[in-house]
Amino acid sequence: MFDTASVASLAKHQPVAELKDVAVATTRDQSTVLHGPSFYTAPTHTPMASPRQLADRGVAVVVSDVLRRRVPGNMCAVTLVRRWWPIVAFIAAALALQTILLREYDAHGHAAAHLSSAKVVFFGSALIAIVLWSTPSARRYPDVWIACGAWIAALVGVAIGNLRVVDAIGGADWTDEQADALGAGLRGFESGHDLSEISSWLGIAAAIVLTMVLVIRRQVGTGVAIGAVVFSLVFPRWIIPGAGVLIVAVALCIARGRRPQVAT
Repeated sequence: MFDTASVASLAKHQPVAELKDVAVATTRDQSTVLHGPSFYTAPTHTPMASPRQLADRGVAVVVSDVLRRRVPGNMCAVTLVRRWWPIVAFIAAALALQTILLREYDAHGHAAAHLSSAKVVFFGSALIAIVLWSTPSARRYPDVWIACGAWIAALVGVAIGNLRVVDAIGGADWTDEQADALGAGLRGFESGHDLSEISSWLGIAAAIVLTMVLVIRRQVGTGVAIGAVVFSLVFPRWIIPGAGVLIVAVALCIARGRRPQVAT
């Protein structure tokens, strides 16, 4: 059994103020650490790199930065060439064929102008190739092929008519007035002029038909079609009959460039 008398005597001699101070201290300083000093973590010492290592790291950073800057540019150039090389190939093939077929002609004066007009068939062939290449979906429609063929046929008529005039004049260096006065009796002179004149008008009509077909097949927009038709009508037909096909070809190439990937 406990001695209750001693316990009562101890409580009687305990100062009340000290008990209150203990209670106040407990509630006043909540952040006091009661269980010893805080945990100590030793700092980590990283060995310093030597000057040689720092130099090597600097060279590696510079080289990697140069490679990161050069590789995207090279990739863009390769992508550009891979995507648009057919245009260059079509134009080069047309120029090569023109040089081969017309290499024996040496025209001057009025005949030289007709020889220049005869070369339009090669430029037109390159444009048609570009139009068909840039619109894979249009190649499925027979009317697109027929319209393209009609324009090329008209340009062939223009070339044949102008070459007849060149053959009729020969190597003579005539002015336009001399050709009108002296060429009437030459074989092929009048018929060549007539054929090139009729074919040039047919070329304008065929170019407009081709533009309308591409609009119907939803390959070009209405604005492009209107511009192409107007350009075909106002552009001199003795230079390019139906020059609006050039606008159509440019618009189709722009539309192709906006597509991420196009099947050829």
